[in-house]
Amino acid sequence: MNLKSVILVSFIGVALAACNKHAGDVDEPIPTATITITNPTDGAVYKNGDSIRIQGLAIASANMHGYEVSIKNAADTSVVYFSQHIHDHNDTLQINQAWQDTLTTATKLQVQVLVVLDHDGHTASKTASATTSPN
Repeated sequence: MNLKSVILVSFIGVALAACNKHAGDVDEPIPTATITITNPTDGAVYKNGDSIRIQGLAIASANMHGYEVSIKNAADTSVVYFSQHIHDHNDTLQINQAWQDTLTTATKLQVQVLVVLDHDGHTASKTASATTSPN
């Protein structure tokens, strides 16, 4: 083996050893959260032009990395009427967002609060239902 091969094999060996778990390594626990949606109340009915306030509280076992509030069509959640991301770091987050109902047909809505628990992509969410109806 030439010197380049020895160096390459040594480098690969060190890299593989660094990526493996070692005795004494401690896995970080996945944070958990409790989310309470106080508004809208489940089943609330709104009319065109009403302001739908999304309010609540999220409490987690570690600092969260923000939250997202969305209002979607309950029958087809790919239809998003409102989405707002708030980047905030704390173990307690006050949720307070609003959207003005612009819909002109009766529609069942899914209101979702999703909190980002860590930078590893762990999340927690809670939903409530509401309905919008034309005047």
